[in-house]
Amino acid sequence: MSLEERLRRALSVRRDEAAGPGCPDPALLARFVSGERSREVTRHLSACASCREDVLVARSLVRRAPPARAPRLAWFAVAAAILFAVAIGSALLVGGPGAPGLVRAPTPAPKIEPRPEAPRVALPPVPTAPRPRSPDPAPPGPVTPSPAPNPPTQEKRALPPEPAPTVVAKPPAPPEPPGPAPKPVEKPPAPEPTRAKPRATLLALSGGGAAQVEGETAWQNVKLSQPREFSGSIRLRAEATPSKARIGGATYYLRGGTEVAVAIDEGTTTVRLSKGEAFFDVTPGRDAFVVETSSGTVSVQGTRFLVVPGEVVVQRGQVEFRAGDRTTRVAAGERSQEAKAPEKADVAKRLQWLRPLEETLVVKPEAMTLQQGMLLIPDPAAPGGRAIAQKGPPAPGSEPSAEARMRRKQSCPYAVWIRIHWGHNVPPGFSIQVHDLPRWSGKDVPFNPAWQWVKVGVFGLPDEPFRIRVIDPQGGLRLDQILLTSDLELVPDPK
Repeated sequence: MSLEERLRRALSVRRDEAAGPGCPDPALLARFVSGERSREVTRHLSACASCREDVLVARSLVRRAPPARAPRLAWFAVAAAILFAVAIGSALLVGGPGAPGLVRAPTPAPKIEPRPEAPRVALPPVPTAPRPRSPDPAPPGPVTPSPAPNPPTQEKRALPPEPAPTVVAKPPAPPEPPGPAPKPVEKPPAPEPTRAKPRATLLALSGGGAAQVEGETAWQNVKLSQPREFSGSIRLRAEATPSKARIGGATYYLRGGTEVAVAIDEGTTTVRLSKGEAFFDVTPGRDAFVVETSSGTVSVQGTRFLVVPGEVVVQRGQVEFRAGDRTTRVAAGERSQEAKAPEKADVAKRLQWLRPLEETLVVKPEAMTLQQGMLLIPDPAAPGGRAIAQKGPPAPGSEPSAEARMRRKQSCPYAVWIRIHWGHNVPPGFSIQVHDLPRWSGKDVPFNPAWQWVKVGVFGLPDEPFRIRVIDPQGGLRLDQILLTSDLELVPDPK
């Protein structure tokens, strides 16, 4: 008898004892156990515990009376295949409807949208059911299905939000009484900005002397015609002989043994005369020039004056003299002591010591270059016995001239004079050119039967050699001498 026939017989006996509605007939079950895997039988076995028990009981009955032809090993293989098929069917049918003995996966809860009026509440993590393992082969006997756990409900996963705690407003605290007003913090005064000291230039013109610039500890001898720049203040001292120097727009004449301190500031020059006698030639301008002595103060704006402690002598212009509680004004040709009422003074006599400091250049006819009809002729009326002139009328289109070349020593303005004779009662037509400056016209020179000095003007002469040229295209002029002097107050003697 074959295995299928024996299984069918065993199942028939079992089904006669207990058979449920819808269960397959013994032939189908026998073929399933023999190896013919039917999906309907497998699905039914996974859902029907009674049929599974029949299969196992029938298998045990057949094992107790094995046929002679069937080997024992084949029966064990059949039993293992049945158990394997049951396990496979159980795994495939997990979660199917109507399976009372299997674990059903929890249904995912619907997503709860947050309400706008309530704060969002974080949901607890949803527990995940563990994946069922394949059951170990169990010994033959009754199989008791385990009850399936109840699926988690939505109420357990979504917790209602906790009510917000009630905030009780505290009563406002009584205002504190105002304390004393804080004292304003006084800022220290800002330091005054450091202002750069004005710079000036010292130029020694004549005589000997020494200088001490601010910041130096020793006196240094000054060199003629060599500029020396300084800032702030400087001290000047004349040795045994007088000295002459120029700073800015003023010329300083210091008698032997005189010492002064000069301070340069914006718009003001202050001179402190500590001892000796000094003469000042101040160029007119807007800046103030102040001389201080032990007995008073002299304030000027463009003038020539002599200062001695306690006395002021004015050669040109006007000064203001203050001494103690007295103030007076001193004009040209006057002197004042201790700021008392001015009186007449012999200025030329008081300034005799200045003459050696001035430079005077004299050019005689013999040293001049004559061109285009100018000649050196004897003239008994001339102071020197000879003069430069023309014989007869000049040639048409010519420029008869006499030219002198010279070089000055002091870097200061020079006055230019000429000694001429114009005895014609007609306007003269000669002109004079100093260096390369515009020509000076002599048309305003008056008629004079005698020789006379005519001041051409005051010029700033260059350091290099220059020329003075006298041009007479009209004729009739007689020239005897040309004089240049740094003493701007000098008036030459006609004789």
